Amino acid sequence: MTVLFIGRREFLAQALTKIYNNLEFTVYLNDWEDDFLEQISQNQPALVILEITRPERKAFSACQKIKAAFPDQPILLFSTHYREHYLQKSLEAKATGYLHQDLSMEEINQGFQKVLKGQATFPYPTNPYSSALSPREIEILYLLRSNYTQEKIASSLAISRRTVNNHLAHINDKLILIQIQNLKKSILYGQ
Repeated sequence: MTVLFIGRREFLAQALTKIYNNLEFTVYLNDWEDDFLEQISQNQPALVILEITRPERKAFSACQKIKAAFPDQPILLFSTHYREHYLQKSLEAKATGYLHQDLSMEEINQGFQKVLKGQATFPYPTNPYSSALSPREIEILYLLRSNYTQEKIASSLAISRRTVNNHLAHINDKLILIQIQNLKKSILYGQ
């Protein structure tokens, strides 16, 4: 399995190679040279990891360029610390996932596995609702949290406003169900 690592920190690329040596990662270190699109075309990596370093805009810009040229390419943005605006920019850039070193190794590993399967992963501080919601529903909640209107969400995700409304209805149903289940558990424990 080939992984293209685009960033400046060689130690991060080496750490990922050692951690995931059982997955036969081949890591190409690239310090934001303009040839990363050519490298993707030639190597056809299973995953592209973009390291978010200063200036941050390079990683998000690269993600947009890669998605424009290779729409199905899984892309994982990785940073040393969690930043809310990194999460938001990762979603806007249409990344498959965003991970950071503030997560546990288990969460990072799960995130890598999800992205390699083509699933979205944007871990956020542990939330009891997240396991009940689909990745798309979580994505919509993040956009709502960032004051996106339903129209802007629809445009950003390339879906109709009606689809956004359907997702919001499902989210509401799921969250109400979870609250009822938690209330029942609280009553049982209180007796």
